[in-house]
Amino acid sequence: MNHYGSKAATYMIEYCPHQYRAIENKEEHFTQIGEEAERQVSSIYSKLSRPELGEKDLATRQMAEETIQDLLYPPPEKGYEEGMEVELVDDI
Repeated sequence: MNHYGSKAATYMIEYCPHQYRAIENKEEHFTQIGEEAERQVSSIYSKLSRPELGEKDLATRQMAEETIQDLLYPPPEKGYEEGMEVELVDDI
């Protein structure tokens, strides 16, 4: 699993724990997400980057990161928006 897959897994553990637990083969799932994110980022860099800027090409880097946001960070589950589970209390 690459760093994109690891980012996605870490995010889901904190913000989408029910979805995370429902994933049968977590290693395979996050490896695939990471590989897809890497493909998308590489594609953007190959089309838009300016070699003379090297790693300082912030515009391309930002566009690449924005492109993979939805892939890595699905909407958080209700009650996990801040990364903390909301304790539900029944009114008696």
